Amino acid sequence: MRKYLLYPFDNSGLQNKIFDGPFGFLQDYLKTMDIDLQTYDHGDIQSADKILFFNHQSSHLAQCLKFGRKKEDLILFLFEPEVVMPEQYRPSVWNNYGKIFTYRDDFVDGKIFTKMRYPQGQKILPSFPSFSERNFLVLINANKYSYIRNELYSFRRNAIRYFEKQKDFDLFGFGWERNNAINPQVAISAFKSLRIFKYFTDFVDSLKPYPSYRGTVQDKYSALAKYKFCLCFENEEKVMGWISEKIFDCFFTGTIPIYLGAENIDAYIPPQCYIDMKKFKDFQELGSYLKAMDETVFLSMQKAGQEFIRSNKFTEWKPESIFRNIANSL
Repeated sequence: MRKYLLYPFDNSGLQNKIFDGPFGFLQDYLKTMDIDLQTYDHGDIQSADKILFFNHQSSHLAQCLKFGRKKEDLILFLFEPEVVMPEQYRPSVWNNYGKIFTYRDDFVDGKIFTKMRYPQGQKILPSFPSFSERNFLVLINANKYSYIRNELYSFRRNAIRYFEKQKDFDLFGFGWERNNAINPQVAISAFKSLRIFKYFTDFVDSLKPYPSYRGTVQDKYSALAKYKFCLCFENEEKVMGWISEKIFDCFFTGTIPIYLGAENIDAYIPPQCYIDMKKFKDFQELGSYLKAMDETVFLSMQKAGQEFIRSNKFTEWKPESIFRNIANSL
């Protein structure tokens, strides 16, 4: 049996704990191919046949190179986008790996870069609140900053500032109760990106409280189901094929997503399932559209989302399908 080792996202995944969830499908499928996949603390990186990295980790890569591991044996998974981990989007990093898995369609070349999707393992709620029982609009995200091009964190904050004036908008997530812009890493990122003025603007804005903030949620799906609409913005825009769990979470709760992110979203998800933010010139126009939507239109969009997640097209997003494709490509 061949031996593959994995560097998980962080130490919480060691002792094979990462395989307790959806990634267990990858471990199980590789077993059928006579491959034993374990976290790196369960093996010897010098003798492993392949070594997998869930996101680039420079110290662990350096250790592998120190032991003379060839790039053909090292495999990188670009789980985080560029706005979160810009260092793993440098060609100098990519040159250390024999194969790279990515969500980005524009990277896939049939040689080094191989397509993967963001696995969706959610379950549909047994029942949904009615149109009249739902509140108006929500956003559920952590408060983060980035000064990499195409980041959407600042767009989220602009949306929050606009809609919280309307009094029927709620904000949930980590970090909105404090001034996250004071974090030294945020300031360093801004200075490295030559976005100093933008940083100071963000810093001043972060001193103001968010009156729409309602804290964190214990159950994201139960919280989402209480709203008609959700502002569903990816971490970055103007990229091809990068679609995370955000829009799918809405389908599973019967909430209508207002989406911004992947340029080719329509190639993956039927447009009748969601509201495309790019079609509105500003938040005021979006707000007027949402307020004018009646129950018939809402239920039609909700039904389209339900039909999609029950269709064969959605099967491609399920963990068992995604990890089977990954295993066959390793």
